[in-house]
Amino acid sequence: MNKWAGKVQADQQIPFVRYARNPEESMLHFMGRIAQAIAFAFRVEPEAYAEQPDFDCVTDLHMLANGIIARTWIDGTFMIESDQAYVESHAADQLFIYFFEKGTAKMAPTRTGLPIGVGDILIMDVANPGMLQQTDSINLRIIVPRSSMGPDFGDRDVHGCIIPAQAPLAGILNTCASRLMDDLPRMSMSEGVAALTMLLQLLAHAISERYERRYQQASVRDRAEAVITHQIAQPDLSASSIAEQLGISRSTLYRAFENLDGVKNYILARRLIAAWSEIIEDPQLALSIVAQRSGFRSSSAMKRAFNQLTDVSIEEVRDMSPQQQSAATERLSRLMIRNWELRMGKVPGRPG
Repeated sequence: MNKWAGKVQADQQIPFVRYARNPEESMLHFMGRIAQAIAFAFRVEPEAYAEQPDFDCVTDLHMLANGIIARTWIDGTFMIESDQAYVESHAADQLFIYFFEKGTAKMAPTRTGLPIGVGDILIMDVANPGMLQQTDSINLRIIVPRSSMGPDFGDRDVHGCIIPAQAPLAGILNTCASRLMDDLPRMSMSEGVAALTMLLQLLAHAISERYERRYQQASVRDRAEAVITHQIAQPDLSASSIAEQLGISRSTLYRAFENLDGVKNYILARRLIAAWSEIIEDPQLALSIVAQRSGFRSSSAMKRAFNQLTDVSIEEVRDMSPQQQSAATERLSRLMIRNWELRMGKVPGRPG
């Protein structure tokens, strides 16, 4: 068992393992051990971490009869990707349930495409393709077979489901998971199994309540618009990146935005709207900052876009009288209203 270094306690009622880097161990060897430890479901490329000299990762893990519960501390960026060939050959059916206590994470695909932060709960099904990236994070992770979620859970598709921190039950679930992890060293195996079973029953209820009634009914366009709203400041936001995050094809996404003049033009319109109030309300704000906040690659790119929309330059807009600015704002508002009417199917044609 020395290859797992750090610490192993198999003589207590609930076996405990600590995966940690030995002082004399190279980063490449350490990440090789990490890759080996999760190879039953995920891939990790050890060589990729040579570019992160300060990277560190420590995991404390408890092995219960009905599942595994672990807490991992990550300094740097750590990424895992489903190893579908191995999963399919071994018929793996585990669920990975992540409780994020610190830092940020991104998963592709997710049901919403929204970023993952502190207090959010993420469900990964190893039987489905997926990639998870974590940065400077602390996560608590439960690994259980799908059957442990209860007989009523069935074959529900929960891969990529996120229970946000503000959702009902999220706070209780996070507190219970953290307390269980902390108290396991003092528990008997039967106590640990009972506590984990109770937590999984509550989690199964939270998932079914949230996703069966809400996200399964969300349209592709609703989900895409949520991504655009949260990522409008990212210049790389595109149809390809949105489709990847939502786990759909680009053609499916294109069809959802056919009556909004296409995905690219819709993103551009949202960027213009995001920049407009900054330009009008703070004439002293540097255009480079406005462009950065609204996702344009440069202030010149933003200027070209505004010239096409308003027929005047941004500098001229800032020099307008209040009445002229009001008229320009009204024109932009009409564009927004027309987009909304098109979305609701009230008028034919495309936005002008």
